[in-house]
Amino acid sequence: MILNIFGNQNKINQMPYHEFNWHEEIAVKTILIEWISSKAMIGILQSDLVDQNPLNPHQQLCTFTKVEGSNVTEVYFSDPVFYGIQKHSLHDATISIKSLFNDEIQQIKHIHIQLISK
Repeated sequence: MILNIFGNQNKINQMPYHEFNWHEEIAVKTILIEWISSKAMIGILQSDLVDQNPLNPHQQLCTFTKVEGSNVTEVYFSDPVFYGIQKHSLHDATISIKSLFNDEIQQIKHIHIQLISK
């Protein structure tokens, strides 16, 4: 299944309605972000949707790089990493953009995240 999530801030908590199966896994297929600033940043996409465990203590879905001078980040994962579901209702979950190295978090103008499940 493909799930498209849209937002306009660093924390998305208004998700579409979807109920996952008990053994379903998700991965990020595509990220498209339009930023307000053009400063560089290395970011992490994390969510309470996936299991927090010793192998994934930050509930990370993926990382990305925002290059200096650009207001757009576009990442397509040709071989995405799948994670086990912790919350079975997508609409109860949140997704956040954070700085990987505690740099200044850049503000988002628009974001589109495409998740895939198996």
